[in-house]
Amino acid sequence: MNSRLENLLNRWLDGELDAPEAAAVQRMLIEDPAARKAYYDLLLVDQMLDEQVEGRTSSRGMFGGLVGTPAQGPKRRRLHAGYVAVAALVTLSLSAAFFLARKGPANPAPAGQSGPLVNGSIDSRMTIAQRDDTSEWAVGEILRLERGTAAIRLNRVTAANFEGPAAVELLDAAGNVRLLEGMASFQVHAAGNCFDVHVPGGILRDKDSRFTTQVLSEGIANVRVESGLLEIHPRGFAEPLYLRSGESLRLEHDGSTTPIRLPDQHFRSGLPQPVVLFRDNFQEDEGRALEQHQPYVGQSWQVPVAGDRPTILHNHSIDTTGSPRRLLARLAPHEAIGPRAVYVFTFHLLPPANLANKIWDQGGIEFITLEDGAGKPCLSLMAAAISGHRWQLRDETSKAMPALTPVCALWTHTLTLCYGLDGRVTLHDGATAQTPIIAELRVAAPLPVAGILIGNHDGGDLAFAGIETTLLPAQPIDAK
Repeated sequence: MNSRLENLLNRWLDGELDAPEAAAVQRMLIEDPAARKAYYDLLLVDQMLDEQVEGRTSSRGMFGGLVGTPAQGPKRRRLHAGYVAVAALVTLSLSAAFFLARKGPANPAPAGQSGPLVNGSIDSRMTIAQRDDTSEWAVGEILRLERGTAAIRLNRVTAANFEGPAAVELLDAAGNVRLLEGMASFQVHAAGNCFDVHVPGGILRDKDSRFTTQVLSEGIANVRVESGLLEIHPRGFAEPLYLRSGESLRLEHDGSTTPIRLPDQHFRSGLPQPVVLFRDNFQEDEGRALEQHQPYVGQSWQVPVAGDRPTILHNHSIDTTGSPRRLLARLAPHEAIGPRAVYVFTFHLLPPANLANKIWDQGGIEFITLEDGAGKPCLSLMAAAISGHRWQLRDETSKAMPALTPVCALWTHTLTLCYGLDGRVTLHDGATAQTPIIAELRVAAPLPVAGILIGNHDGGDLAFAGIETTLLPAQPIDAK
């Protein structure tokens, strides 16, 4: 950061500038993206220092930092309300650019690329050598699949499907790999080609077969052959073993083996095909009540509680400002069966119209709740003024709540929520699941989702530019 700019911003935050100088700084923050980024960085540093000294998060201090109020420590003095309002608007405007810059790329594989071609399901989150960019996978690098499914063409004749969480290392230019953990399916599409999968207890050599293997945390590998013949070279043993179609074994870390039955371990190929259940960006029906508006995909909006003031579409968005509201977005009818089904929700949020009361009102609550077909709440995204309006997950059955996220509900931002019927929930800071996970939760009793309930009370407010919901059905299972 430019030292002169840093000094100027610090003096402004400390209230040491006279009125003309302060006005000049405010104009600079509005017009200069680099100055806004520097200002935002200073606020975050102040907040982190405050939290380390106090050993806890001061909710009022946190939100003061988020919307532009100087940190309420010994080095910061409260500014005039006019400065606070300007700072709030500046911070909210810069946050969109700041978080867009952090989002990972979509990472399509470039045409003509040599080496492995990596594709992920829409609920997938993966990195290669800790990079979000998965378009290039070099020999010796480890691909980590945190969630979802990855379909990878390892070479001209070998295809693999990995199910998260998994970690795999690319061993050579021929596409041979080392499976460090997780489950994977492999198929060599032509005879006469050897393909090796290294596991802790040995090497699985595929010449013309389809097989699955799962490496457990203790280094044990469960192996099942779906078709063809698989050659296994256990660690420490000179002679190979052979598995035929329908046979399974457990390969220990030391190379010892035990025949086992794996009735639930099936070969999988391809990625699950997404089904859109809801999509609305409020581009139509400007000035009309939300109940009279029809989403592009999904059923009509509902207002479950009678007496709510009408929610009017304005500037291609919906905004709860003005009164407590409960707005229900109903998904298209669908069937979600099996623990491998995953819902992916994307919320494009904007600053609500009324920001002035957010600085002083500490009672506000905002929430986004997933409901089942009977209207029972399954999972919520909560934000409260006392916690700086930062998002937090909540299991509505067990009431379990992980730590607060760093993302404020009043920012311009996009959240992606992956809700699996296996109970795993991840919240991502960005428009896809490939963006960083900022919260994770295991839901005690996951249920299929029928609607999204949006609500606020006690001065909290939410505004949306768009909402999307996609279902990934249970991943395809090939017959033997």
